Amino acid sequence: MSIFASMTDEQMFAHDDRIFHLTVMAWKTGRPIVVMNNGRGDHIVFKRVLADLKNPIVFSCYPDIIPGGSIETAVESFGSLEQWDIYRYMDVNNWTGSLESAFRKMYNV
Repeated sequence: MSIFASMTDEQMFAHDDRIFHLTVMAWKTGRPIVVMNNGRGDHIVFKRVLADLKNPIVFSCYPDIIPGGSIETAVESFGSLEQWDIYRYMDVNNWTGSLESAFRKMYNV
């Protein structure tokens, strides 16, 4: 069952409004949205990339490595996190380079 099946119209509006405001805030301010919904090692690799991102909005599974909002909050805010899946990105782009270089390309740094 979808998480939306039990939501009222008001809850759906609030959910969509939250997504809209986060996305518009990121777009207007140029702040990238980073969702690290992957393993500990991936977080360690991404930490080197994070230093080169300008004031990102971050959601992370391992806040001891990369501080940020929770993945639960990211799911509540955006629904699907597929657009931030580095392995999907690598597959779609037939990536043969390193994980760090894939993160850099994905986040344009």
